[in-house]
Amino acid sequence: MHIAIFSFHFPPEKDAEGYVSAKFVNVLSNLGHSVLVYKNENNNSVNSISTLFHSLLQYWKFALLYKCFDLTQLAELNNYVSCSLHKFKVDHKNKPFDLIVSRYEPIASSIAAYWAHKYTNLSWISSINDPFPRLVIPRKGVWHYWDLHRNKFQVKWANDLYQTSTRLVFPSEYLAEWCLQCCNKNRIELSNWDNKVTIIPHIGGPIERPIEHAKFVNPRNRSVIIRHIGYLSKARDISSFIEALILLDLDETLPAITVEFIGNNAGQMENLSSGKIGNLKKNQIHILPAIDNQEAFIKMAEADICLLVEEPGENSKYLPSKFCDYAMAKTPILALTPKVSVVRNYINNYGGGICVDHGNVIEISKSIKAIINNSIDTSRLANEFSLEIISNKWQNILEDL
Repeated sequence: MHIAIFSFHFPPEKDAEGYVSAKFVNVLSNLGHSVLVYKNENNNSVNSISTLFHSLLQYWKFALLYKCFDLTQLAELNNYVSCSLHKFKVDHKNKPFDLIVSRYEPIASSIAAYWAHKYTNLSWISSINDPFPRLVIPRKGVWHYWDLHRNKFQVKWANDLYQTSTRLVFPSEYLAEWCLQCCNKNRIELSNWDNKVTIIPHIGGPIERPIEHAKFVNPRNRSVIIRHIGYLSKARDISSFIEALILLDLDETLPAITVEFIGNNAGQMENLSSGKIGNLKKNQIHILPAIDNQEAFIKMAEADICLLVEEPGENSKYLPSKFCDYAMAKTPILALTPKVSVVRNYINNYGGGICVDHGNVIEISKSIKAIINNSIDTSRLANEFSLEIISNKWQNILEDL
């Protein structure tokens, strides 16, 4: 097949969304398909004011069609949808495509794919990685009407996306079920949902073939290495983990523990620079700069424990790509995650680590100690995100079209 992929995020961007899309493209290429990616070209040749007016003129028909047109998407529509659709039409004339695929988030990718589908009537696979429609609680004051307007657009667009897509791919059953319930709640008509939906998780490991690695044997005179690799937002609170590390500092039965936070940790610098950390005698915390994805995977594989921190809350609908990479590194995972989450479901079903509630310092410290002192089977979890398994699932979808 000759496949057009609309993916706003894509390398050389270094964000997680682009990295996941790049691995997906590799899967299709390895299956023998030719792939052309339409990514964001970061066209900043016009300022925001001219972009706004240009978009209003260019998409006036679209704005009338969607009476609740989302102005927050205008820049993306102008800088991405217009350029990618123009290129798509030219490329399609030169060498006709057989299939359209979109990678959501952001919404611009699916909008571009929608119009490409309308232009060609080709089959369209929509990959939904985030909750959609994504509705917000309207704020008070002047922004109240803006938020109402935005929510209406999200609902209208979800209706068209779910109705028009040939197939829908979600990374987890939990996210698919959440989106279905949200659609039902907002009276979005869904036809043939069960036949459209397929669950395919992210691919774990580096973009290239998985690296062969030998796990370190941990002699008692070597520090235990705990690593968190990637972005730490302000919402991903690590204060309880720090408290647990301080508690374990007093445990003479354990070797020293070295924790490395590698990547953008700006959101948690207040916790990472806490005066309490200075009281550590045996254990250490290192804050290190971001590294490339290939080196990051090696660091994951060489660690004794990989740390995953999700936002506190009642539930989490996300399947973090970092979790898939940790799993493929075959390193035991300590996951700070809500009681109901995709991550917790995977670890409960396939092992590979321990899940702990946010704020439970005692349980976090016990879990770290349990991972250090016990052998944890990581092979079953790793298998869920292997290149071979994911490739077979995608090939089955393509053959069914």
